[in-house]
Amino acid sequence: MVSDKQKKVVQPDKNEFILDEQELAKVLGKTIQELDEIVDFFDADPEDDWDLVENIDFRYSNVKFKKRVYSAQGAHAIARYIDQHPQHDKRNLFKKIKDWVLDAKGKVRRSLVRQHIITTLDLHDRSIIRIKNGEPYVFRKACVKLLKTSYAKWNSVVKDIQKTSTPFIPGEHLDEDVDLQDTFFRGDALSRVGLQLSKELKNKQRRLWCEDFNLECQAVIKRLMSEEEARQKRIQTAKSKAKSRDKKRCQVTGKHKDKYNNVTVEAHHLYCTAYFPHLADLEDNLLTLDSVIHQEFHTFMGGTQVPCTVDDFLMFLQIHYPDSTQRLGHRLDRVKKIFNDPQLPVEV
Repeated sequence: MVSDKQKKVVQPDKNEFILDEQELAKVLGKTIQELDEIVDFFDADPEDDWDLVENIDFRYSNVKFKKRVYSAQGAHAIARYIDQHPQHDKRNLFKKIKDWVLDAKGKVRRSLVRQHIITTLDLHDRSIIRIKNGEPYVFRKACVKLLKTSYAKWNSVVKDIQKTSTPFIPGEHLDEDVDLQDTFFRGDALSRVGLQLSKELKNKQRRLWCEDFNLECQAVIKRLMSEEEARQKRIQTAKSKAKSRDKKRCQVTGKHKDKYNNVTVEAHHLYCTAYFPHLADLEDNLLTLDSVIHQEFHTFMGGTQVPCTVDDFLMFLQIHYPDSTQRLGHRLDRVKKIFNDPQLPVEV
């Protein structure tokens, strides 16, 4: 049974239960029976710090046969347990496991932490991460999820840090977002909270998780930033190619910049970048438009943050530029076929 204290911890999302027992056994180089024996050792002593908590570390996929699906935290805890209890595993296989998630030279337990950080952080969601002066800042709600802790514990640790000789400096280590009514923390501040949690949490596996988080946090964020920077360069290259392909003419009006027309052309993503990031740097997903028409379309949609598809642009043409609909219709249908006409999520 999960205690009231455990209930206060942010519960993993359903999609965070990522490894069924067959997959985990394979990662550990074990049979299912050997994994069950390790888990039995793991849970054998109720007085020690090693426990697996249902709905946090694992879920039953089949209660009758006690088949489990593990979260990253649960798999991490088992890996750390094996590492520290070689008497239950004479070959000490943990030290021989290749990093099956990211870095082949790393350890599984830290790979699980890295995977959790990557799946939690969405660089395109401004309510999760914010770039300020070239530095990444993570909103508190995401910080809490990253460290698998509670708001109360997060606030308590931050309050304690503020009493030290090296407190977080507002405007430097943390800042406020008035619109979202939340605080965002620079990457090194987030890492420091993780380090503090690794020292003071009572549960051993939680301490070890936070310890590995502290070691991985800034490196993973830096890597994500680097990958995003490379992605933005690819997008700009695709935009330049699209403009050249379209001879720098607005594909709706046919106008281009000359002594009679002061036209500024822009490359419009037919399938928006927020919901179709895998199409953002592909030339076929871009259409050259007069900047005024580009703005008209997004106003028609309700703002630049509103997701859009090819069908939305076709509707816009039919209402505002019907003469261009037939001419562009075949081209836009071709784009839909190229990308198999992906659809927005139902909740959008």
